[in-house]
Order: sequence, then structure tokens, then C-alpha cells
Amino acid sequence: MKAINPAVLADLAKLPYNWDSYGSSKISKEAIKALDNIHVVPTSIGGWILEMRLSGADVDIEITPDGTVDSVWHKRTPTDDT
Repeated sequence: MKAINPAVLADLAKLPYNWDSYGSSKISKEAIKALDNIHVVPTSIGGWILEMRLSGADVDIEITPDGTVDSVWHKRTPTDDT
């Protein structure tokens, strides 16, 4: 499992207001912190999965060896942690 490179997070945090020239907001500290919960995991069949464990939900995006994209979204309930 590989987390997002901290240097990438630092670069995102430095983006100024209007970074896209369309009046965009700065990326919030909360949004940057949420990236700590995203990991890239290789699969045994030669692809990879982007795993996101966010507040109240799990999201997996799988890229298969042929480039097909599949995703799964699971809303957690209080009983999921037991």
C-alpha cells in the first residue's frame, strides 16, 4: 500500500486563489487532510486499486490490466466497525 506523496500534498496546499484562472478557491486544509486516507494498492492480476477511506464511506477505484475502470462505494454504518 502506498500513500500519496507528502510533497504532492504540500504542492496542492500552496495553490493560490484562482489557480485555474476561473475563480477557483484555494484547496481547503480539510480537503488536503482527507488525502491522507487515500492509498494506491497493486492487484495480484497486474492492475491497481485507489482506496479511499473517508468519513462515513469507503471508495475503491480499480484499474484492471486491460485499462478497464471499476468502482465500488460503500457507505459505512455503525455496525461495520464491529
